[in-house]
Amino acid sequence: MRYRLRANVRGRIRLDSTTRIDDDGIRYTYVSTDGALTAITVETVVDPHTFRSEIRSATAEEPATFELFFDSKVHDRLLRMLQEVEAHLALSVHGALEAVEWQTVVSERVPETSAEEELVPVRKSQHHSEHERRETTITPDNLHQLTVRKRDFGELVGLKTFWREATNEYLDQRYIQAFYNFFFIIEGLFAPGRSGARALTDALQSSAELKDITERTLVQGRATLTHWDSIDSHYQEYECESDALGTLEMLVKIRGTLHHFAPAGPRSRIHPFAQEDFETIAWLARGLSTHALMMRDRAMPHPPLQPRD
Repeated sequence: MRYRLRANVRGRIRLDSTTRIDDDGIRYTYVSTDGALTAITVETVVDPHTFRSEIRSATAEEPATFELFFDSKVHDRLLRMLQEVEAHLALSVHGALEAVEWQTVVSERVPETSAEEELVPVRKSQHHSEHERRETTITPDNLHQLTVRKRDFGELVGLKTFWREATNEYLDQRYIQAFYNFFFIIEGLFAPGRSGARALTDALQSSAELKDITERTLVQGRATLTHWDSIDSHYQEYECESDALGTLEMLVKIRGTLHHFAPAGPRSRIHPFAQEDFETIAWLARGLSTHALMMRDRAMPHPPLQPRD
């Protein structure tokens, strides 16, 4: 049996015919559709029992369900191959590649014998790793208030723009970029004009407002995030306490670390394929910047609503 991942390709890359390449136990297939590169698949030989699927019949209490079994190490290795191909291909085609959509791969179990066919009644599944964008309702009065008050928000416009960019990046799981833009908001509100890690840390830690926001965000994170424990490794790495003041110091240090890259050594893990290592950190910066912006927004004077045409 073979296990295959398929990712669609966005871009403007011409490819006359579908091309298959075998390398180091992995088969790469570059799919051509109407003369364009439209998808890339990577696959490898796997143990059929490890990658079996099962269908459970419906009962009076439960609907029919199915379960897909797999080895996460094999899946992650193939996913990494798609990421590496994307990186090399982007430069090779001089920017004609927009993305290899490895965040939304389709996995497929490909049986090669009749016995293997019986092991996989369900063969394909979609893997979607982005966060869902939550639907929100806004009222005409909300829009009216927002419109007539926008002239009072002059100093917040740039910060809110950073928030929009950061939120889009967070939802797309671009956590490193999201962290940076959320941190710009924190820096702009609580440490304007400061330069240098020490001066920045002192300014953030001296704000009673930010300390309170940080304490409340830490409580929320510990109570609601399933991946919150991953932040402990950051506290240890940067030798910071896990309280509010230590957290602010840690965020400044992480900001400095993410500003640099080296192909070898500890900084070699800071690259676009290591985004998930910074999910909790980005969530934390998101919480601080969101609470701070909303507090500043609410502190602005609210003119009375005027009749609308």
